[in-house]
Amino acid sequence: MLTINHNEEGLEDLQYVWYRWYRNGELVLEGPDKDSYSENGNRLHGCYYLEVATDESMMYWVRSNEVCIGIEGIDDVKELSFVLAPNPVSHGSMVTVSTEAGNSELQGSEIHVYDAQGRLVISLKNTDRFEANLASGMYMVRLTLSDGRSTVKRLIVR
Repeated sequence: MLTINHNEEGLEDLQYVWYRWYRNGELVLEGPDKDSYSENGNRLHGCYYLEVATDESMMYWVRSNEVCIGIEGIDDVKELSFVLAPNPVSHGSMVTVSTEAGNSELQGSEIHVYDAQGRLVISLKNTDRFEANLASGMYMVRLTLSDGRSTVKRLIVR
């Protein structure tokens, strides 16, 4: 279950008017009393974030960081193998994504790159390349194919 912390120091008196929960970028739950999200007892699996309205007119919204849960399962790694090249990569260089079955498998795929804090920094569809225009450090690259298979690889940017 995911829930919003209403008791954080300095925020005790802040009242939210409306909540919107997103899973993998799609709205899954919203309402004035929806300050928590669960999947009916099922294990959470995906990337989640929350938007909250802070005023009655619902003109001002605050978005949380995205949290990814269960995206690196052992079963997922066995089902799909992909290569990031070059790795490590120099800042600003192109990274190529390839799979054992060839790039036709990438049709309808999604690539998500997350920084060390789990924040989404790149999101692409239907491509086998992306520019590593990122600060030096370690990133996690999640490849999801159109059939739902997904796995994660580490990318080092110099």
